[in-house]
Amino acid sequence: MSPTWSSLAVIPARAHSEGLPGKHTRLLHGRTLLAHAADCARRSGVCDRIVLTTDGRAIAAEGDRLGLVVIRRPPSLAGPEVPLVPVLQHVLAAGAGLPDIVVLLQPTSPLRTPLHLQTAVALLRTDPRLDSVVSVTPVPATHHPDRLCVIEPAAGCLIPYRAHRRLDDTPRRQDAGTTYVRNGLVYAVRTKWILEGSLYGDACYPLLTHAADHCTIDTAEDWAVAEARLDALSPADVPVS
Repeated sequence: MSPTWSSLAVIPARAHSEGLPGKHTRLLHGRTLLAHAADCARRSGVCDRIVLTTDGRAIAAEGDRLGLVVIRRPPSLAGPEVPLVPVLQHVLAAGAGLPDIVVLLQPTSPLRTPLHLQTAVALLRTDPRLDSVVSVTPVPATHHPDRLCVIEPAAGCLIPYRAHRRLDDTPRRQDAGTTYVRNGLVYAVRTKWILEGSLYGDACYPLLTHAADHCTIDTAEDWAVAEARLDALSPADVPVS
């Protein structure tokens, strides 16, 4: 007999955004960022409950309108420096239940698709060796860590980002290995690791996604890029409420 799984989708949204104020309740392609995230979770069919955690009144009101479970977080968990794990722990302790899997959906990644969520959750459900699944995008070879530099504060000289290297050791672009960046589309993690203070556990599996799906909205320029990409999609590809 197959086990009964439960998955909790959590949408974190702080009231104050330094880069683009009010972005969570602003309309993007006719819907708020919260609506994009919530609708994706519903269409995926793998999230048993959808929770919004916020400290903002307008955001909470939008969550209510969308039919989400709204959990108001205290000011101690509302600052930009607060990591996600304590926020998720607060959600679990505030009555959201104790699911097998937590699916973190940052609303600033509106280009995610239900398939991203379905794939991440399926990987965790079918492979007990995995603790988490996180979406990633390849980093251009020109931005490989061994090719990056910083400016040394005291003398103002250019030095390698990695302290153990020399500028003369910089690899050619074609010789640099492939590196990856977490892109915010989806984090799926077994709940026990969140309770232990980790978002990844010991075995984090990379869900490789297309660069075209990756657009994190932090600025007005990011917003314009996301809107242009959504405009370019066919009507069948754009989620509807």
